[in-house]
Amino acid sequence: MRTLLSIAILAAAIPACFKPSFDACAITCGSGELCPEGMTCLGDGMCHRSAGEALCAARPDADPNQPDADPNQPDADPNRPDAGPPVTPDTLGQLVITELMIDSNANPDQAHEWFELHNPSDSVTYDLLGLQVGDTLFDFFEIDTSVLVRPGEYVIFGETDDMDVNGGVRVDYDYPDDAFNLTNDADEVILYNPDADMNIDDVAYGATWFATGAALSLDPDSLNATDNDAQLSWCDATTSFGTAGDLGSPGAANPDCP
Repeated sequence: MRTLLSIAILAAAIPACFKPSFDACAITCGSGELCPEGMTCLGDGMCHRSAGEALCAARPDADPNQPDADPNQPDADPNRPDAGPPVTPDTLGQLVITELMIDSNANPDQAHEWFELHNPSDSVTYDLLGLQVGDTLFDFFEIDTSVLVRPGEYVIFGETDDMDVNGGVRVDYDYPDDAFNLTNDADEVILYNPDADMNIDDVAYGATWFATGAALSLDPDSLNATDNDAQLSWCDATTSFGTAGDLGSPGAANPDCP
């Protein structure tokens, strides 16, 4: 897909620790090391997307000078694979668009718009830094910070990460509202790697695909970048969330479509 502008970005590799003994995968920090922009170094010596995030479980090689991790955190799954360092997705289907909040009950609804990406891999973590999101009308933005999508994880992109404004959605990346939006009509969402000149996934939805107040939800049986091109793979969400009276499952697996 060649309709998005290609902008080359040189980014330094960020050291990361991905161990099966972790409760959560994160970027190490502390002792003078800084976190990427938009992340905060917490008491477990790991970078987090917000200061209120739960701390990671202790790991065998943890810095003894760092405060103990949250004792209320559950133990990690010992069978969880070591995801290794994050990589940039460059192939169709490595990430899948799974949910679109196009037309919220809120008025105006633009601040309540969001869309969800899923990593279907059970062993690879992807970093979205440098990818672009847009449509075929040259409305696009470039992801300018590290956004990690771990195996099996869902991440949310939205107009704002202020939960008091966006209806109570935890947004992982807030994009500029003057560069991209989900039109309440026919539109597209394209996740594009400019260096590889490759669509990682794209969905073109029609004006009749969605209802006001319900996210457009991908059926779990269609969780891939081919099946999600078809209208029959989608349905209106049925799960209540947030504070705007909307339906959807942001950041979590979708229920089956009826």
